[in-house]
Amino acid sequence: MIETTLLLVALGRLPALRPHLFSHRFFDAIAGAGERRLGRRLWPWAAGLGLLLLAGLYACPATRPAALGKFYVLLASHPFDADRNVVGFRILTPLVSWAVGLRGNLLLVTNLIFAAVLLGMSYRYFASRCARPGDALFAALTLTYSLVTLTTVHYGGYTDSLTYVLLFAMWWGRRRRVLFHLCFLLGLLNRESVAFLVPWFAYLTCARSGRGGAPPST
Repeated sequence: MIETTLLLVALGRLPALRPHLFSHRFFDAIAGAGERRLGRRLWPWAAGLGLLLLAGLYACPATRPAALGKFYVLLASHPFDADRNVVGFRILTPLVSWAVGLRGNLLLVTNLIFAAVLLGMSYRYFASRCARPGDALFAALTLTYSLVTLTTVHYGGYTDSLTYVLLFAMWWGRRRRVLFHLCFLLGLLNRESVAFLVPWFAYLTCARSGRGGAPPST
């Protein structure tokens, strides 16, 4: 929090930024410049990475696993010894990390990558639905400073970010049945508590088919 406050004070001292600091124009200018420089396809992911760096100013990034994270790190080293691990049934993120060569403590890097992907997805989702690009940036910034992101940054080893990515993908692609159910099944392999969202998923399915009212439009 101290680092973020100092950053805001420093930005506020810049004459060119002071009149519109954190106004719609400020966010629109940043988002617009990013889209012009990198293009609308690449910019959301660059924005996700940049926002993750900002999250690191707020919460001290972990350099080693904490608490239950130690078991996830162990699983990333030996994913096929899951029966000896207390979180062996949450194998998806450790298995992905192991498969791409980010094994052991490098699982922390994998989790940060998925956190950045989630922020990029949120930017792209809102950019396709908001009239102003700054609104999408503000939405992603809100997610940046929530525990959805900060837990991954500060508590090393916890693999919740991939769960959130899969849930977001389910919502975004809820009209594509195969994608919807595939993400659900993968989510169960990352965090079994996804099963508690079945009533909500059932509502979405019924609403889409017209049996439970009008389908959600967002």
